[in-house]
Amino acid sequence: MRIYEKNGKKYLSVTSLVDLRYPFDNSGFTMWAWEHGYDPMWINKLSTDLGTRYHAYIENRFHKISDWADEIVDDKDRKYHEAVDKFFNDGWEILDSEVEVFNDDWNYAGRFDFLGQNKRLGIERAILDCKTYGAWKGSKYKRDKKKLEKLSMQLTLYSDAIGHKGKMLGVMLDGTGEYTLEKIDRDDGVWDWLREKRNEIVKLLQEKNG
Repeated sequence: MRIYEKNGKKYLSVTSLVDLRYPFDNSGFTMWAWEHGYDPMWINKLSTDLGTRYHAYIENRFHKISDWADEIVDDKDRKYHEAVDKFFNDGWEILDSEVEVFNDDWNYAGRFDFLGQNKRLGIERAILDCKTYGAWKGSKYKRDKKKLEKLSMQLTLYSDAIGHKGKMLGVMLDGTGEYTLEKIDRDDGVWDWLREKRNEIVKLLQEKNG
């Protein structure tokens, strides 16, 4: 569980809440990896490293340092870099990046990827989350209902924390040099779930305080 702190108050992270509601089947993943000849620890490390780097490609464009700061390691990297270039060439602009938010009503906090706009598409303000599902394989993006449910919860919590009523979008980069925009619907059921879990969440925060 990850904890944020502000003015002496502790908040459970959005990603921790998502994991609490949608726990990762680590044993199932481990079994699948070994059955297919992969070391699960290698997949996890590579996925983390690649996801961080691919996210940095967009971040560097926002800070106007992409011409020297991007670390392109191999052909797989190059394809993801092409996907990022295509995203910007299609008219997307980043308005803000790595925004930290706090919600005092529900005691959660987090940091979302981007606020963006695309005048060509008539989008003045959208909350964006960059994903590289399956980056370690360098394959084409495939829609996964469970992953989109998790992203819906994640972006709904971020949006509520900043009072954002507009579009929520997933930017799905893939290893073919393309990207897919996923329109993410709001997760209206998350509030009932938070009410049910309120005591458990408070307990988790108290344990961290201890």
